[in-house]
Amino acid sequence: MPLGYTFALPHDAADGVPRESNWRHCIRCAALFHDTNGTGANGLCWAGQGPHRSDGLRNYALAHGIPEDAHHQAHWHRCHKCATLFWNGAPDNQSLCPLGATHEPTAPGTPGLVLPHSDSPQQPPPHDVGWRYCARCHALVRTAERHDRFGGIGPTLVRSADHPNLPQGTEHVVVMAAFGWAPNIAFRLACLPVRAGSQPRLQDMLYYTGKDSPEERWSADDRKAADLLPHYGYTHVASAWLEKPKRWLMMYSLANDDRRPDDGSQPYLDLSAVARIASVPWDWRRPETLTTVFNPHREGAYTRYMHLPGQDDMDQRLEPGGDDHQGWAYGVFPLTRFTEWDEATRVLGLYYLLSTSSPYQVHLMYSRLRLVEE
Repeated sequence: MPLGYTFALPHDAADGVPRESNWRHCIRCAALFHDTNGTGANGLCWAGQGPHRSDGLRNYALAHGIPEDAHHQAHWHRCHKCATLFWNGAPDNQSLCPLGATHEPTAPGTPGLVLPHSDSPQQPPPHDVGWRYCARCHALVRTAERHDRFGGIGPTLVRSADHPNLPQGTEHVVVMAAFGWAPNIAFRLACLPVRAGSQPRLQDMLYYTGKDSPEERWSADDRKAADLLPHYGYTHVASAWLEKPKRWLMMYSLANDDRRPDDGSQPYLDLSAVARIASVPWDWRRPETLTTVFNPHREGAYTRYMHLPGQDDMDQRLEPGGDDHQGWAYGVFPLTRFTEWDEATRVLGLYYLLSTSSPYQVHLMYSRLRLVEE
């Protein structure tokens, strides 16, 4: 779970600044580790509990002995147990080390190494962007190639035994409908097995590959994650398991306030909020699973509770007010505890939240859908 600043790391340095070199990117856990013996393997990696493995590319050289300022962060240390670079600047060290307990710095009490933020004025040597702080283990991890594959998720916790098509081996599994920007703007699918008595571990994540064979359906390599559905622009995504009808639900919006039609006219602000309902989550890709739950024109929403510039004064009358842009539907989140199901008529009643942007409000919605038998 990378958070905080994005850093730009110097590499292959010969600029005279005091630096510690031989820092390498681990291809297994994505962390930065110190290749002390020059073999490309050292310390202990979260992935597989073996040593870190260098990608064999850049030799990162990190500065020390320079002051921390608005463009540089100090207190980065090498853990003498696992060889990972971690941040030790918090009053209480709550980091997680794969060798147990917390990371332990090789030079306690010192300012440690100093990392430049990505917005720092770039000076020689060359710098590599895309490094982030991990909020779980406090290590520095590379996210440049991967962080946009799963930019937002809609998680659902289920019992593994109730879903034999999902990864087995743990009592529970979290199924995640996901939206991401790279390499294409698309929805994707992931699963996280939940181990009894332990916190979720990123290295346990499995990604849907798009392959039909159960043996090849899931991979631990996020680069093999298949595009489940194409999309355009940003959207929230939510998912749920509907126990009574035995169906998987995914909800999102087709509306968008960024993308404009080819003729340069208004963005796609008045498109619908939709649901996809299927027996297994990867069948969400099938066109027949798509249904509209909210259409602002069909529901007569504009000028009643969605602002249409020049046609109403809601932007002035209703809080927070002052925003004259056209309303659009987004943030579609099901309230599954209130779901209704009539087995005889196969009618599904969905309660969900929906935001309208202008006015900037959240609405409680209800839709009734008739499900066809598969």
